[in-house]
Amino acid sequence: MFASFGATCGGGSIGEVWTELAEPMSKIDLFAAIRRESPAGMSRRAIAQKYQAIRRTVRAALTSVWPQPRKPMPSRASKLDPFKPIIDDMLRVDLNAPRKERHTVKRTAPALTASKTAHRKIDKARLTANDI
Repeated sequence: MFASFGATCGGGSIGEVWTELAEPMSKIDLFAAIRRESPAGMSRRAIAQKYQAIRRTVRAALTSVWPQPRKPMPSRASKLDPFKPIIDDMLRVDLNAPRKERHTVKRTAPALTASKTAHRKIDKARLTANDI
């Protein structure tokens, strides 16, 4: 099955390509492999197919030896951040309260949704025990 497909792949058999790509390559190794293939006369499309990369990656590898560093993801704020001081105050008061009278998640959520400003934001945040 693979032998007939390998003959149409333009070059080596599919088995050779499959063994080359069996392990994931680092981006630096991928860039080096792409740069080795280009002087051999392979087109950008053929290189992209061989290494299962998009042509934009092939073009970037041919223009620069080093890949661009990844952009750091911006940290997301929790939807509960505006309400954390209120929750902390509730829990501080609960430190002196008897165990049965302390706020649980079921008691904290209605207390927060009682305020009109917090109502919409809390519903969107879906208050859970992990967030507190």
